[in-house]
Amino acid sequence: MDRHGHTPYKGCHVCPILKHHTCHVCSGIMATMHKLILTFLLLTSLVQADTSLVTLDTRSGVTQQIIIEQSIDSKANLVLFAGGKGKLKLNNNKYKTNKNFLVRSSHLFTDNNFTIILVDAPSDKQGRLGMLKGFRNSQKHVQDIKAVINYIRSINNKPIWLIGTSRGTESAAYAAVHLNSKIDGLVLTSSISKTNNKGTSVTDLPLDRITVPVLAIHHIQDACKTTRPSVVKDIKRKAYNSSRVEVKLFTGGDTPISSNPCQARTYHGYLGIEAEVVDYASNFISY
Repeated sequence: MDRHGHTPYKGCHVCPILKHHTCHVCSGIMATMHKLILTFLLLTSLVQADTSLVTLDTRSGVTQQIIIEQSIDSKANLVLFAGGKGKLKLNNNKYKTNKNFLVRSSHLFTDNNFTIILVDAPSDKQGRLGMLKGFRNSQKHVQDIKAVINYIRSINNKPIWLIGTSRGTESAAYAAVHLNSKIDGLVLTSSISKTNNKGTSVTDLPLDRITVPVLAIHHIQDACKTTRPSVVKDIKRKAYNSSRVEVKLFTGGDTPISSNPCQARTYHGYLGIEAEVVDYASNFISY
């Protein structure tokens, strides 16, 4: 019996809105409110991030595609360079199923109020090798990245940071060396530590030319032969002109899904601790 002397039907509860037993009315109100809340959350998410595919003319006869997810409350622009061949196939949305650490975690950066820019391989590097075999350390690549930076500057005035993972650290570090005055910081995750026929070790680059802040992240259990965890110490030692250099070694995470330690869903790609890594990098950028 309630405070009004009424006995509620079996299974009827006090309506949190009307404060008495009006089961059918209350359930209708609650259902309507639930729909309104879901609609509000959906509209909020659409407003918070504006996604667009942009094709830039860079070199003669070459185009560079990027995906931009721009937050209205953005603190900075993060230009993300995936590993491997660097081919994301942005024009057909295949990137949405890409397992690369930065690609699959990009939404975590937007959740932290950053605008993210995913960089595809340019149109002349969409073949079998992609950006392997030295392209990531070339002036042509720098020219493409410069066009991306100039475009970002044309749409907002927020800081621009370059972030690379695995082979993408070659792109980010090389661009930081040659475009130091045009960027505000550099984050390297699972950096390339060995020069071979696929590319160049980050530590073989003239990192002393970089004056912007540098964060080097690695997983201590990364077993990929070309991305040894000890590389972070060499990065810190060689980037001595940077205004702020920090290294961070992570532990833990989920059991690797792939048997290849250089694949993304392993310690190499921070499987299971993506949010922790992204939050650490976000705090460094926001410092």
